[in-house]
Amino acid sequence: MHGSGSVATRYFAGCFFRFFLLALPAAEAAQPLAVLDLAADGGRSYRVEVRRPPVLPPSAGYPVLYLLDGNAALTSLPEDVTGRVLIVAIGHHGSSRFDVAGRVFDFTPALTGGDEFDPLVPARRAGGAQAFAAFIERRVKPAVAAVYPVDASRQGLWGHSYGGLFVLHTLLTRPADFRCYAAASPSLWWRDGYLPRLAQSTPPAARQTASLLVTRGGAEMPAQAPQGDPRALAAWRLRNSVPADAAATFAAAHPGPAEYLELPGLNHGEAFAASLAPTLAWFARCIEE
Repeated sequence: MHGSGSVATRYFAGCFFRFFLLALPAAEAAQPLAVLDLAADGGRSYRVEVRRPPVLPPSAGYPVLYLLDGNAALTSLPEDVTGRVLIVAIGHHGSSRFDVAGRVFDFTPALTGGDEFDPLVPARRAGGAQAFAAFIERRVKPAVAAVYPVDASRQGLWGHSYGGLFVLHTLLTRPADFRCYAAASPSLWWRDGYLPRLAQSTPPAARQTASLLVTRGGAEMPAQAPQGDPRALAAWRLRNSVPADAAATFAAAHPGPAEYLELPGLNHGEAFAASLAPTLAWFARCIEE
């Protein structure tokens, strides 16, 4: 947790940095990474890493693409990432690629008024998506904007698996938070297809101006049930609780601009890194629509 003095220091340091950023020639303005430590209500803390492109910001500010699972996402980005997009990776403290228990809680919606748990691993708490979306909107975005000039009208969100579930839940419940939503291998099976049902019951008008990309590996779900491992079999059954084409169907039903991309031959884990390059290319188009 940071006190008010630390927040003020960070804010004025950000203003100082922005002044000199705008004064530098483009070749000298390249500072690829900055780190912000932010705390959410309830005591959870996050490491937010910002990768700025090696160009001066446009007059309206940088477009911004937010990446969930930030520790793993940054290390999975293509090495030749260029362009003019500010990349903000929302991760956790430590050297591990994933905060498994943390992501389960942050990325899954609450369906009841009581405690929620992960159906794959009941020991893990779930149901924090609404609070995490508010944290991004109220804490992460202002902290980034205090340091870098950003274009609030051209922002996007990417997430994989449970992160993809979170992206789509945010699209359905808070569509104005972002202009571009990219869901990689979204866990649409969550709670027996809760999200597709929510989409059917949500008025489409608010989503018409939001663009959507859904990606999925072509080999994510084995046709044959695993044998000899009860836990793997239970997970297989859960993930088969929605049709194999649920992701493509979700994209096709989106009332605004939408694309669906299948990544041939890739399983669920492989689709994490492989989805990032097409997402960056799509986001460059999305912010111009």
